[in-house]
Amino acid sequence: MRRKARVERTVRLVRDDCFAGEHLRTLDDARARGRSWCECDYGLRRHTRTQRLPKEHFEAVEKPALLPAPAEPYDVPLWCEPKVARDHFAQVAKALYTLPTRFIGKTLRARADRAMVRFYDGTLLVKIHARQPPGGKSIDPNDFPPEKTAYALRDVAFLQREAAKHGPETGRFAKALLDGPLPWARMRQVYALLGLCKRYGDARVEETAPSRSPPR
Repeated sequence: MRRKARVERTVRLVRDDCFAGEHLRTLDDARARGRSWCECDYGLRRHTRTQRLPKEHFEAVEKPALLPAPAEPYDVPLWCEPKVARDHFAQVAKALYTLPTRFIGKTLRARADRAMVRFYDGTLLVKIHARQPPGGKSIDPNDFPPEKTAYALRDVAFLQREAAKHGPETGRFAKALLDGPLPWARMRQVYALLGLCKRYGDARVEETAPSRSPPR
């Protein structure tokens, strides 16, 4: 912002000194006129403060520092304001991304380009994910509290180990529940089993746990 006035003065100079009074019919005519003005007119006027010719200064200092011209078109980002749901996910361009627990219920600002999706809380960058295609998910296990991580990642082995800690019969029943081609479809039942252990105690659940596999 401190250099805004200086930039605007330059725009006025180009408008009045380079293009004013010219009859330019096409964009190519304007480009040719601008190039000629920079190299043969303004570029050879001595600067009042530096006492250098602009063309000379450009060739000696600025040109060697220029980066190569981009090989691809500019990646226009997508901006949106997704709300973080109770399951820790926010939707951007029909894909889902996890956010930490503290952002549940908040509306964030998201910027999505070809490679990355960035989430901002106001002006503060709070999360970065790799861009996913529509229907995809990007899950960071660190965004979930410990008691929800296994369910979010469909960690069946973790649930079996947790059930076995409450007793052998409870562990066998949990294993039977999860023994199938789609074990994550029964994860809620194992969570309910662990909830019974917490509510009524391991001994009582051990007594009532069925000794055979549950019906499919």
